[in-house]
Formats: sequence, C-alpha cells, structure tokens
Amino acid sequence: MSDPVVVVATFFPSKGMHDSVHALIQAAQTAVYNEPGCLLYSLHEAADRFVLIEKWESASHLREHGAGEGLGRLVRDLQPLLTQDIEIVELVPAAKASDHPAATVKGADLPGLPPADPPPTAKQAAKVLLESDRAGEAIPPTAS
Repeated sequence: MSDPVVVVATFFPSKGMHDSVHALIQAAQTAVYNEPGCLLYSLHEAADRFVLIEKWESASHLREHGAGEGLGRLVRDLQPLLTQDIEIVELVPAAKASDHPAATVKGADLPGLPPADPPPTAKQAAKVLLESDRAGEAIPPTAS
C-alpha cells in the first residue's frame, strides 16, 4: 500500500473572474469528494488566487482523478478565466509525523484535542482539522 499523496493546485483568476473561478471549483468539490480515495479537497483563497489542497489515499487514486472527465472539463472551463496555467505541486512527506520530533503543533491547543504537554503531533492536529473541514465547521479561535 502506498502513502497518501498531497497535491496543491493554485489558480490565478483574471481581473473580474474571481467569482466565476470560485463557483467552478466549488461546484466540482462534491463530485470529487465522492471519488474513490479522496481524503481532502479543500479550497482556500487570497486576494489574487485560489489554492486547492487535495489529499488522496494513494498515487493510483490521484491518477484516476487526473484522468477523469470531470477534472478535464473543470480545467477546460477554468483556462480562459485564468491569467496563467494552473500551478500543480505534488508534495511528499519530509518525515513521518509520528517519527519526527519537530512535527508537532506549537502554541495554543487545538479545539477537539485535550490540552497536551507535549503539544499534539501534526498527525493528531491534521485529523481534527480534516474532521472539522469535512463537517463544514469553523474551528473557533483559541484564547491567547
């Protein structure tokens, strides 16, 4: 069994196309969530771009997604609305979170995890964030 695969795709909308790009990507999210092997498909934005963070159970699941008609249609629909090609980066783990002492969340405890000393590992924190994202919940800020 292969390790999960994380992909970051960045989209730069042309002037006046922000809402259209957002709507197209958002419309694809439900279908992608239902694809085999999809663990995360989360859209984020900044003033000049959208960043889509994807996590797949395996490289073969990612390949199936990449070869699908739904993704092909989305890319074709997005291309004329963007200032440049979609930037796609496939990330690999720098170290296994459970094996790496630096892979812990520093600072305030995350909601959903008991206060911990030492702080929760990145793997534990990611699980809480993923579950909140899937449930559509906002993570409340913690007191400083």
